[in-house]
Amino acid sequence: MNGYTTWESLPVKPLPDRNNIVVTSKDVSIPGCVVVNDPASIVKRHERGDEFVVIGGGTMYEYFMGHASKMYLTIVDNTFNADVLFPDIDYSKWYVSRTEFVAKEREDGFDLSFTDFTRICE
Repeated sequence: MNGYTTWESLPVKPLPDRNNIVVTSKDVSIPGCVVVNDPASIVKRHERGDEFVVIGGGTMYEYFMGHASKMYLTIVDNTFNADVLFPDIDYSKWYVSRTEFVAKEREDGFDLSFTDFTRICE
């Protein structure tokens, strides 16, 4: 699931082997995608047990962060000049359930870590 601007930036559309959900206020039809105008409808489906993965952008992260029970983060060991950032995480509300470090494979690559977080029940 992603916002419309993130959708426009994807090099391959729709993304293969998954349901593609685009959240937008625009009145559009996108082949191969479900277009949702109200993100609250997604939250209702999540409350029924459906899992959704948010891949961007910033507005989507901000909106769904309070509803997430898990986060799957890829952390790239580098600094980038970017116009959209992942929101600040209150780590006191999350615990790390898995971490995997991957060393860069090419000289022009970056070290990565894949970290899964699970929300601490309140």
